[in-house]
Amino acid sequence: MKNLAIVYFSPNGTVKKCVESIARGIEDTLTEEVSIEHINITKKENRNKELEFYKDQLVIIGIPVYAGRVPNILIKYLRTFKGNDAMVFPIVVYGNRHYDDALVELGDILEQCGFRVMGACAAIGQHSFSSTLGLNRPDENDVNDLRGIGRRLYDNIISKNRFDIDNIPGNRPYRPYYQPKDRNGDIVNFKDIKPETSNACIDCKICYHACPMSSIDYDDVSKIQICIKCCACVNQCPTGAKEFLDTDFVHHRIELETDYCKPKKIEYFL
Repeated sequence: MKNLAIVYFSPNGTVKKCVESIARGIEDTLTEEVSIEHINITKKENRNKELEFYKDQLVIIGIPVYAGRVPNILIKYLRTFKGNDAMVFPIVVYGNRHYDDALVELGDILEQCGFRVMGACAAIGQHSFSSTLGLNRPDENDVNDLRGIGRRLYDNIISKNRFDIDNIPGNRPYRPYYQPKDRNGDIVNFKDIKPETSNACIDCKICYHACPMSSIDYDDVSKIQICIKCCACVNQCPTGAKEFLDTDFVHHRIELETDYCKPKKIEYFL
């Protein structure tokens, strides 16, 4: 392994923290310094560049789970990656409900791009639109566990152990994206739901810069185009001026916090 690259889509910083923790675990095992390339694909403008990797390079690629799948806004871009037989370790981070088919889907995409999948991991991060679900995760214990996974991954590479992508749990064909329901049990379409902006807004533009879709109007930050519900604008607002108030959205959040409050554990496959 001549070089290590970490690639992440991380509007709220949780995926970045998980990917970096695995990379640090690999560093723990090395007697010499390794060059680590950080590739942040969170911002829309950063997803215009085609990424190419090469043999003898290890790439850790991390994404959040959206409704049990790879976020649909990333699929087309991920498929442009050129693996060139580079080793890859995919990791998905979910908000304590379940990662469903996201991990196997990401592994399949990367294999089709010419990567050698060396394993996979599903970690937990605080849910993007909850203040309680997966609270403060990845926490210190998660970071230590992820560093340990990094060390095991490196040992496997040195031992030249092969990994069968069929060992990643999930369904093929993939299940549909998870669909929330309202109080009557009817499926709700969240596509057009957007956060609202209150009078507490101080027009600091933090939300404008935080949005991974470049959807927030610079001159009037209350105007939002495409919203992927990452909640980066909500979570980073210093005055709490942005909030999802839609009743179906609030019902879904409360339902998740009630039904999936038991902390999940990191899963990994090597």
